[in-house]
Amino acid sequence: MFDGEFVRSGFAATYDEPLGRMQDSYEFFVLASRAKTMRFFMEYRGLRYNLGAGVSGSGLETLQKFEHGHTGIHSSMNAVLRYAADSGDDNMTRCAQWYRHVVLGIVGREWVMRLTETDQIAGMRSLRRVWGDENTAYMLLDPLTARAQWFVDHDAVPSDADPYRRWLTLLNSLDLNGISDTVIQQRVNGFLALKGKLDKHEFEIKQAKIAEQQKRYRQQLQLEEQRRVLKTGTPIRRVVDAVFPEGSERRNLLRRAAHRILHR
Repeated sequence: MFDGEFVRSGFAATYDEPLGRMQDSYEFFVLASRAKTMRFFMEYRGLRYNLGAGVSGSGLETLQKFEHGHTGIHSSMNAVLRYAADSGDDNMTRCAQWYRHVVLGIVGREWVMRLTETDQIAGMRSLRRVWGDENTAYMLLDPLTARAQWFVDHDAVPSDADPYRRWLTLLNSLDLNGISDTVIQQRVNGFLALKGKLDKHEFEIKQAKIAEQQKRYRQQLQLEEQRRVLKTGTPIRRVVDAVFPEGSERRNLLRRAAHRILHR
């Protein structure tokens, strides 16, 4: 609940321009910045909010609807940043930057939850066009870091079809040279450190698989050697190798003849 005159004077200070989604956050930011008092009521009668009604929830939506939504959010966010900058108040500017990071996280989660795998790629192009690569990286790093952390915590590696691979490819396509936002740079650095752990673990697993394959191959060679009539390194084997070189037609004829004799 707000005092009527307080709200009217607050709205008079807002910009007279059309906004999109999350326009209420801009309105509330303006009111909160002008408020001098606030009261808390521990018990009250209010509306029951149904998650899933309106734009809430986690259902899929079309790419066109997603683009319309995040473009409107971008307009609302810019209104907050402009209002804070025009105020000349350092505290309000810091609050506006905190709000910007919150908004970026919201849009990033919308991108993951609302779009199919195919639409995510097109949606990323739309985000880059509206928000720029730096802000888009912040959005993408939220789910990407969480996914990488899951694999590290569970001592596992992502498959080729895992979303981690697709999201990582999208991140690598962004231009992240000269990031101006220290929070975004810290998030990039944090993910790269985590990715390093995951890459090392994946390399160790691959090396272990290669070593196991080599071990099985050596065991197979030893088994074949045990079955041979002419053992490697024996005098008669050296004579046979000299007279019937490995890979020659005579060697192949000898091998086929021996095979027939041994299997009669």
